[in-house]
Amino acid sequence: MLVAATLVLGLGIGLTFPVLSATAVSSLKAERYAVGSAVNQTARQIGGAIGIAMLVVILGTPHSVPDALAHFRHLWFFSASMAAVSA
Repeated sequence: MLVAATLVLGLGIGLTFPVLSATAVSSLKAERYAVGSAVNQTARQIGGAIGIAMLVVILGTPHSVPDALAHFRHLWFFSASMAAVSA
């Protein structure tokens, strides 16, 4: 099950990121293409780093198995909420 979910996730990312990158710079003039692409990639990297940092903060340091499960539920709720907002 985990392998199937990982494959679907990887396929989705592989099909989405190139299209998003192309869309971000499609209306730029040729002389601005490199700068626009760099800004887009930098924003994506910073956003990813901030997102991972927030997930680590939400997960915290659980002290028991039920506590860890509760933290994971919050983590998945946050991830689903952010996916819905970005959609």
